[in-house]
Order: sequence, then structure tokens, then C-alpha cells
Amino acid sequence: MRFFYIGLVIIFLVSLLIGQITTPKYTPFKKVFAKGLYYSIIGLIGFVIAIGIVALVNDLQSRNGSPDDFARMTNEQKTTLRDSLRKELPNPTFEDLQATFLDYNFNGILIPCYETVHKLNVTSLDEIKSFIVGDSELSRDLYEIETEAELMVNQPVTDFHFKGTFNVQYEFYEGDTDFDPGWKFSKILISNCQVISAPEKEKIIGNTEYYPDLNRE
Repeated sequence: MRFFYIGLVIIFLVSLLIGQITTPKYTPFKKVFAKGLYYSIIGLIGFVIAIGIVALVNDLQSRNGSPDDFARMTNEQKTTLRDSLRKELPNPTFEDLQATFLDYNFNGILIPCYETVHKLNVTSLDEIKSFIVGDSELSRDLYEIETEAELMVNQPVTDFHFKGTFNVQYEFYEGDTDFDPGWKFSKILISNCQVISAPEKEKIIGNTEYYPDLNRE
């Protein structure tokens, strides 16, 4: 009960102080106190909501884990965690693998079955004509899922149609202070491919195409 009365006294004093600050001079005491109490209650409600949000975020972080939690572990605990995570190999669904294909930036990969200066680019789900998930293979810190896909893309040329074998790679990360350990998507490699059609086949201009009238040895 003592804390209850102390709280009432604090609210009364804070309300009186806020009321004096927010009202003109010579305002009647009742109006000063009422206005101060109004702002005090609003501030108290906002404070409680903020505390609740902070508590909820901390609770979610404690449930899901965070890089800070991993950084505070002992070396033995980290080793145990890594060993358990290595056994949980990636198991993406069919839809997840298709989404990975569409989200992956192929712009750093040349197509082995087509001579071009441009890179492969996949832009929409409609461009995946067929998609088959094959075998998977584990090699130390790399895990590969073999897929066969037939794609219609807009790079290297418009309506470029080809099919091939693609290896979706996942790499095991040891973890540090920035991210947790575990299997994470790494890249997609083109194992082999075959061009079905390239309607606007690109012509790569070489030195002989420039200045055709120039005599060369």
C-alpha cells in the first residue's frame, strides 16, 4: 500500500508541474491540475506501450536467437551448436527453390552454351517453363541440390530460350558477432545447358567489322 500512496503523490506532483508549464499564468488551480493530469495519463500510457514493445522484441530475440547470443557462448557451446546445425541440412520446398532462382542475381555468370558479352538474367515466374529438382550432395561445408530447368529469359537477348542443369549451392557458415552459424544459400552454378532458340542472336563486333574498307594483312 505504501508504494500505491507514493505513486499517487508522484502523479499529483508531476501533474501539477506539467499543468503549470502548459497553462497560462493565473489559471485556476483546478484547470491547471486537470490539464497536467491529462498529459500525465497520456504520457504514462505511452510509456507503458513502449515498455511492452521493448519487452516483446526482447522476447522474440530470445526465442529465435541472435548473433549477440552466439557471441556470448563459450567455445564448447559454439562447437556443440555448430555440430547440431550441420546435421540439419537445407530442405527447401519446390516453391522455395523456384523463388531462389528468380531472386538470384545471375548477372555475374556467363552462359557456357552461348557466346555473348551479356550475362544471364531471369526476371519473372512466367519465364520458368519447366523445373525439376534432382539429387542432392553434401561435400564438407557445401551442400548442392541439382535442378533441371527450362527458361525463357530476356538476357542475353530477348526471348532467349534454353534449358540446362543448375546446381543450387548452400554453404555452412561458422558464425561470428554479425550473424548466426548455419546453412545459408550461396549461389547457383550452371553445370551444362543447351540453347533452344535465340531469335535476336547478338552479333559481337570484332576488329574486322570496323572500317571494312581498310586494307589488312
